[in-house]
Amino acid sequence: FMYRGTIMEAQAIAAYEFDRNVETMEAGFCLRDDRRAGCSPDRLVGEYGCLEIKCCSAPVHISALLGLEAQNHMSQCQGQLWVTGRAWVDLYFYSPAFAPHIVRIERDGDYIDDLEKAVGEFCDRLDEATARLTRAEVAA
Repeated sequence: FMYRGTIMEAQAIAAYEFDRNVETMEAGFCLRDDRRAGCSPDRLVGEYGCLEIKCCSAPVHISALLGLEAQNHMSQCQGQLWVTGRAWVDLYFYSPAFAPHIVRIERDGDYIDDLEKAVGEFCDRLDEATARLTRAEVAA
């Protein structure tokens, strides 16, 4: 379904822009100032938003229509808000076979604080492991 998403992304973007009467912009890979965390939103929307497109299987799309999918993407969406500093992400479920479905996920400061702490701890552990491996290579 990642391949499907790549193939259908332009169609999904056009449908979102038409439905919302907005223009979106490419984002590329975005990094925090400390360069220890990054994200790649599918698009940026105006000054305040991100767009995350999901071209998923029929069962997952139906689950989204029933309101059961957004939680599965919360870390990704809140991470995008943390890294980009934006206010919201439109999680856009797109399929030519079904009605599109949009879930707007607003910035959650408490979630982002927890995410920032967890990512920082992970990066610290990774730095320590890299240093140990580098010392081991030098000693060998």
